[in-house]
Amino acid sequence: MYKRHIKHLYEDRNLTFEDLKEILHKIAFGEIKETYEKFDGANLLFSWSYSSNELRVARSQTDIHSGGLNEAQIRSKFSDRPKLADMFGEAYKALHEAISKLDLKVLKKIFDPINEIWISAEILHQDNPNTIRYDAKNIILHRTGFSVFENNDFLSKKCELLSNNLKLQENKTDWAISSPVLSNLPNMDKKIFDQHI
Repeated sequence: MYKRHIKHLYEDRNLTFEDLKEILHKIAFGEIKETYEKFDGANLLFSWSYSSNELRVARSQTDIHSGGLNEAQIRSKFSDRPKLADMFGEAYKALHEAISKLDLKVLKKIFDPINEIWISAEILHQDNPNTIRYDAKNIILHRTGFSVFENNDFLSKKCELLSNNLKLQENKTDWAISSPVLSNLPNMDKKIFDQHI
């Protein structure tokens, strides 16, 4: 099942103070090895349709089950919010242009089985900020998405393959398409940690 929201620690009502302390300890002392920068954009899932040779996007399970939306449909979905409609419409064009240049064999490795692989991306636009303001147009490919197989490694490998192939292309748009940024957290001073936790 596709979940657009990643829970914050305070939303997990089953966490004890001891659990929270252990999580903070692992973060403070580098025991969590893979941490990625969290971006404050708008989430969009996308897939590729071979029959229509076009990008399909989704914002909900309903969109996914209907086969996704084309550019006109995503703009129409947000017609009551013009800035959001423009942002999603522009992102659609940038993704479509980039992905349509990939070889069919590569597309099949990424998006087969048809309509079963949906890659999640964060859309950042300087004219449509959430809380954090960005100074450019970016599409950040998450290492997740939606698949009937519900296997994170399976999706992660497909996202990595897409990202690697997109890096090989010359981008002629004002949108940057990239993978999430791996962050190496520095170790905290143990005395300071113990004083405050």
